[in-house]
Amino acid sequence: MPLAIRTTIAALLAAAALPAGALAAASPGKGAHDPSPVATKQAKPTPAQPSAASGRQSVQGVVQSLTPAAIVVKQLDGTTVSVPYDKKTHFFIEGKRAEVGGVKSGYVLVASWNTGNAATTLRFLRPS
Repeated sequence: MPLAIRTTIAALLAAAALPAGALAAASPGKGAHDPSPVATKQAKPTPAQPSAASGRQSVQGVVQSLTPAAIVVKQLDGTTVSVPYDKKTHFFIEGKRAEVGGVKSGYVLVASWNTGNAATTLRFLRPS
C-alpha cells in the first residue's frame, strides 16, 4: 500500500479516537490565544458539501454506522456526513469487491459522488 494512503489512514484513525474538542483545538488558528468558541460535533449526519465547480460531493473519514440507504462517516473536523448508496453501488474493501454487509464501523472511507445521486463506488480500508 502506498505511503500516502497509509499516512491518510493513520491520520483518520487517530482523529476518530480524539474527542471533537481536541480536534478543534488543534486546528490552525485555534488555541489558547484565540477566544473564539470551539466547534462542537453535530448530533445528526448532514449531507456532504458539494463542490461549487463540479456538482460533486466528497468525504474522507471513519465509518460510524450504516443505514439501508446511507453510510454515516465522521470526518477529521468532527462533523458527520451521510453518504448515499443504492443497489447499483459497488463496494470495495482493501481493493477487493465486497457487499455492504462487509462494511463495519471503524473502516476508513474516501469517496466522491455526483450531487443528488447515490455513490456509484465506495472504497473502504480496514483499520490497522
